[in-house]
Amino acid sequence: MARIVFLLTDSLHHQAALAGDDLVTKRIGGSILLAIHAFTDADNQDALTLLRALRSQVLQAG
Repeated sequence: MARIVFLLTDSLHHQAALAGDDLVTKRIGGSILLAIHAFTDADNQDALTLLRALRSQVLQAG
């Protein structure tokens, strides 16, 4: 869990640096950070449910 949070947070920091004045990109990053915060406050069962849903969406998009 900590590794996932670290990687996502690091990616968002890089995205924010590259976004410059792009408000949409910054808001997307902010929304993802809020989602990460909610996710890390979840109990183990909620976290597993969310990971399964994310995995399912990625596999369907591919």
